[in-house]
Amino acid sequence: MKVYLITPIFLLFLNPSIFGQQGIGVKFGLSGGWRFFAEANSDEYRIFRTEKESFLFRPEYQVFYKFPFRHNVDFSIGLGYTEYGYQRKERLIDPGFSPITTGFEDEIFRYRVSYLRIPVYALTMIGENRQIEILGGLSVLQLLKSEFRYIVQRSLFDSQTAIKENWRDPQQTQLSIDVGIGYKFNRETNKGLGIYLESNFLLRRFENTDISGRVYNIGRFVDQDKTSSEHLMKLSLLASYQF
Repeated sequence: MKVYLITPIFLLFLNPSIFGQQGIGVKFGLSGGWRFFAEANSDEYRIFRTEKESFLFRPEYQVFYKFPFRHNVDFSIGLGYTEYGYQRKERLIDPGFSPITTGFEDEIFRYRVSYLRIPVYALTMIGENRQIEILGGLSVLQLLKSEFRYIVQRSLFDSQTAIKENWRDPQQTQLSIDVGIGYKFNRETNKGLGIYLESNFLLRRFENTDISGRVYNIGRFVDQDKTSSEHLMKLSLLASYQF
């Protein structure tokens, strides 16, 4: 972890002129997380989960420090809060089968993991007025919390969490590959308001055992091995303001 944190800080000293040209900004918005399987012990169960799963939308925050590095290339170092995850929603097989589900119609299996994030990006401006910004780089992520929730629901505004516990995640530190594109509204300078679309991919896989068997163990997947190895990703729409 120390190596991961020292590397972004070291980049500040690669160009001695940056301290007279510093620019601080903020980004905030909404991200949609999902995952894909790397391996699954049951192909039938993997296909079933893939069909049922959907995006998990979560807030995204970041403060960043941007500085010129070379001709037409800038660097950005940030500190922020981010979440990855996904969820599966389906109709209850038998609402009266378990005391937990009695009186409800739908069930939601929600997996969520939150991180403290340090992104390090290289950026370049393109276009006739140089208002389009392309970015790419890596982020160091330190685990804050991992959580699983089993939610039963009558309607969009009537639900309750029946089970809440830690989602097993042995990797306290993660790396992500990040790419994105942004648009700056100010033609005269790259400061001011902008909007960004960013994609983030976690490099290390998660080992996950689906927890539905703890609620009930009926249906076509009874006694099947529900263990899987999976990658988490997210897509974020962010507003940005550089001072």
